[in-house]
Amino acid sequence: MSLLSENGLSLDRLAGFLEVAEAGSIAKVAKGVDSRQALLSRQIKELETFFAVKLTRRAGRGIELTDAGRDLARRTREAFRLWEDYKEGYAGHKRRLSVGAGGSVLEWLLIPALSDLKQESFELSVVGGRTDQLVQQLEDGELDLAILRDNALTPRLTGDVIGSYGYRLWAPRKLIPKGVTRSPQLLSVLPMALTAGGTFRKKLNDELTARGIELNVGVETTSFSQALEAVRTKSFAAILPEFANTHLSEQQFTAFDLPELKSARRSLVLARRKQREDLVGISETLGRALRNNP
Repeated sequence: MSLLSENGLSLDRLAGFLEVAEAGSIAKVAKGVDSRQALLSRQIKELETFFAVKLTRRAGRGIELTDAGRDLARRTREAFRLWEDYKEGYAGHKRRLSVGAGGSVLEWLLIPALSDLKQESFELSVVGGRTDQLVQQLEDGELDLAILRDNALTPRLTGDVIGSYGYRLWAPRKLIPKGVTRSPQLLSVLPMALTAGGTFRKKLNDELTARGIELNVGVETTSFSQALEAVRTKSFAAILPEFANTHLSEQQFTAFDLPELKSARRSLVLARRKQREDLVGISETLGRALRNNP
């Protein structure tokens, strides 16, 4: 190929650039070795000359990627991963992939589904994170797959629906006042464990305020998983995704539907970048496993 016959482009230069891009600093990659730092700086300049674009810019004591730099880092990361997959496949090793999800989805849906994939020709490493982080990592090629809400997909991403969920109110039976059976009354009476901030909390506050319902906040948490643990102490109630039902005993806890939150119902998708056609079959296999583990 004529591209490889030109000066300035090589696997070594691309590998060094990717290291710097992921570390955010030439100094971090060089680890105090002046000659290594000088080499990396020169290689990045050579790549900038070759592609005729600016790849990095100064940011405090480190660097940040330009849009062109992020694009090159993503393409390089994907190319290296494809070559590694090719090598591992012919060596008889399982293909290694990364899949991300938010805290409660990772713990309550993704991890339980992994047991159904033991015999597959791939193995997964799981990564937790906020929705915006997972979307960015997918777009940058740092993640292969991620479980997202359907409304989080961007034009660069596609995904297969693996299910939908709403929310229910879970309460320890000992806390439920006699004769109170409707969720609006319970939300105002029971001490609630609620996630602090975030899209869900804002949606919840807006919906309940519009209906004149005032929450009795007992404790604020940073995740649904923490809210679940608060419910298990039998001192708090909590609004949790429907798929939390397998984690609470019906003998000790009661679940109430929340018609006030019908509009908050969401579909979950197993997302990937549109260009990752190599993941279609694997996405279908993982999707089946997720759907089989409600």
